[in-house]
Amino acid sequence: MSTKGHLVFKQDQNVLCFHGPLLYEAKILAAEWWEGREDAEDGPYYLVHYKGWKQRWDEWVQETRVMAINEENLRKQRALKQSYRTKKAPTRGATASRHEKQSSTEEKGKKRPREDEPVDEEEEYMARPEVRIPIPSPLKVRLVDDFEWVTRQHKLVPLPRTPSVNQIIDMYCESREKKRTGDSQLTEFAAGLRAYFDRALGNRLLYRLERQQYAQILKEQPNAIVSDVYGAEHLLRLFVELPKLLAFTSLGKEDMTRLREQLLDLLKYMQKHAKQLFTDAYENASPAHMNMLKAM
Repeated sequence: MSTKGHLVFKQDQNVLCFHGPLLYEAKILAAEWWEGREDAEDGPYYLVHYKGWKQRWDEWVQETRVMAINEENLRKQRALKQSYRTKKAPTRGATASRHEKQSSTEEKGKKRPREDEPVDEEEEYMARPEVRIPIPSPLKVRLVDDFEWVTRQHKLVPLPRTPSVNQIIDMYCESREKKRTGDSQLTEFAAGLRAYFDRALGNRLLYRLERQQYAQILKEQPNAIVSDVYGAEHLLRLFVELPKLLAFTSLGKEDMTRLREQLLDLLKYMQKHAKQLFTDAYENASPAHMNMLKAM
């Protein structure tokens, strides 16, 4: 375990890392000691890439999720995988003959997987109903501009924003309630989207320059609800992250399809009312802000 300021694992080191209930081989892309951040506990953090997975699954993890590669931990990896397979194994009965037939076919025509072959959680994800959220081109342009202004020109979205994320969701729901009868579904969608935004903002939706601004808000308003503070600019960033956030939900195909339709409809609303919802008046980060950023 790391002591203050000391990192047990190093950049480019191969490790085992928990993702969900299982351990996967991963490579450490970066290693940092985080301290004094409002969005995370103090301690060592590692940016990991899961071997054989796409780059979109790269993530920062706490040291508690990382393990050295050694015989003991490899045995633990295999035990977790075996336990996972046992829990997911189909019960015998009506499906027994089908599975026996399939097993026989595999023995004749296919190489059976090695017992230590990793269970690819990404493959399992790909087999699930996937929420594809194509963002309209005009909003993609806004995402690019937003990225440039914050990361290259060192500008910040002025806060609090009006309309806020909560106000935008209310405005959207009000506009759709006149056309729909399924008010309960709309209410459920709105509540879920608010919850996703509030949970995701600090961990996924901020650029590095914005973290000090975020910390200052929480310092001044410890009980602040971020969906009352941030606006369309950060809500749009959530749509980029949602496919990943929803990847391991238990939603069925029908529910996932309905969710996708609601998300796409909200994007259309945001595109139609972009002038009302978005701001181009980003503010230059102060010299004091930039100095604190350099010190982080």
